[in-house]
Amino acid sequence: MRKLLLVLVLVVAWPVVWYAASLWANHRAVPAPDKAVLTASLERAISWLDDAMQGAESYTDPYLWWMLKQAAGTTRNRHLVTFYNSIEPSLLKNRHWYIWSDMFDPDAAVALPPFSTLRFLPYYDYLYLYGLTCNTDWESEPEVQSQLQPDFCSMHFLHPNCTTRQLLGVRFMQRNGCGDPDRVAGLVRELQGRIVAELDWDPRVTDAYIMRVLMLVESGAADRVRPVWIQRILDAQHADGGWGDVAPVLPLPNGKVLGFASTGPAYRELRSDFRTTAKCIRLLSLLLDQ
Repeated sequence: MRKLLLVLVLVVAWPVVWYAASLWANHRAVPAPDKAVLTASLERAISWLDDAMQGAESYTDPYLWWMLKQAAGTTRNRHLVTFYNSIEPSLLKNRHWYIWSDMFDPDAAVALPPFSTLRFLPYYDYLYLYGLTCNTDWESEPEVQSQLQPDFCSMHFLHPNCTTRQLLGVRFMQRNGCGDPDRVAGLVRELQGRIVAELDWDPRVTDAYIMRVLMLVESGAADRVRPVWIQRILDAQHADGGWGDVAPVLPLPNGKVLGFASTGPAYRELRSDFRTTAKCIRLLSLLLDQ
């Protein structure tokens, strides 16, 4: 009975201890990483792309490729530019990508199809497409208007990427002059504040954590990013140069770890993935450009 009680105490206690330690680590004072460290991290990440991303065009999330395109343009890194340019023709041949042309070519001026024909898209894509095109027919759609409310993500509190996706869509609006500029700027500030709060209380260095830091820097709120958040992202880089969506807590003998992914507990191998690494490459490109 005592052994069972001890096991139960340990099962309950270790997440509490881990969270307390992670929360402290997430708020400690550290110096900002210098550009030499950021550059070295970026070079390792680009090497991972070269080594690991055979058949990379199968990754069809357009905003990830847009991030890499932006990073290539910002850094002018020869390897990254070559990698992206080698993939882009295959991406643009995808017959489903024509609606995203404005993301890659500001002069594309795509005429979006009627909203009713794209009901299969995830909710955030509707805001992205509106922000890219300022399509007046789409502007009044409830799926767009609902995401222009500051409290939209309170309805999606189990989706840790909700606020950053909303901010990404609003930033497309801001760049392209969609909607009332004062209202859009106010919404950007509101969402930045929400993301800072999420970073304060969610210390798991996962894909969602990285995206939060990225969106603060990208949206002009780099001064609200704690140096320790950048350092923790650098510390989470894998030996192969990439990043993945698991914050490890307990290594296990079979090569797997027990930890946390963006959406909850995880039991898996620590592997680098394109989704998270692409975001880190964009983040590093922005930090080096400051």
